[in-house]
Amino acid sequence: MAATYDYDPAYECLGYIWYYGRTGERDFKKAFEYFSKLMEKGDPVSTYKVADMYKNGYYVAKDQQTYERMIEELYPKVKNMMDVFAPVPEVATRLARIRTEQGRKDEAVKLYLYAKGFLAERIKYNAFFGNMNIMKWLIDDLYELIDFDYEDFDFFDMYYLLKTPHEITFRYNGKEQKLESSMEGNESVVCFNGKWFHSRDDFFKDGCIGDEKLTAIHEDLYAFKVTK
Repeated sequence: MAATYDYDPAYECLGYIWYYGRTGERDFKKAFEYFSKLMEKGDPVSTYKVADMYKNGYYVAKDQQTYERMIEELYPKVKNMMDVFAPVPEVATRLARIRTEQGRKDEAVKLYLYAKGFLAERIKYNAFFGNMNIMKWLIDDLYELIDFDYEDFDFFDMYYLLKTPHEITFRYNGKEQKLESSMEGNESVVCFNGKWFHSRDDFFKDGCIGDEKLTAIHEDLYAFKVTK
């Protein structure tokens, strides 16, 4: 109903509903149509979603060149946005992967690092699983391009460490915090201050010190160290 009155957020919501099948049924044709309507108004989120549909061949024919052109044109429009909920990391990580495939490694690394800082600020206010997934994939991709610095890393860099067995300490309000990961079959499980989490995803989602979510206080965590 809202879309019939040309209400912009309705177009985006309907695009997501049909793109991901949130009613139980996917319809890429409808998703493309709703995202396209909002893209025509200059909306960056709908623009990168339409680009994704060209990349994946959803409703439209798969077209990598069109995907890359759309992301190349979109990034300059979003890179200086200041709102933490602006789609800067979403577009920057897409462009970073394009740069990686082009062999432009240094540019890709800069894009990943910029996206990481922007996204970390967003997560402080909204640790939505979608934001956390973007950060996880970003970290995984980043450390395919550069060596991990065991002497200088932060909270979100632990996405990389927690894929494999490690023991880590860090401090908060002067107190040492202990963290370890170990393997159960092919999966990594995490123990933080005596509490076990089924995966690194669960740790980043639910890890707390007292009543404070780690994602909300990540800027106040310091002295990260791998002890084993």
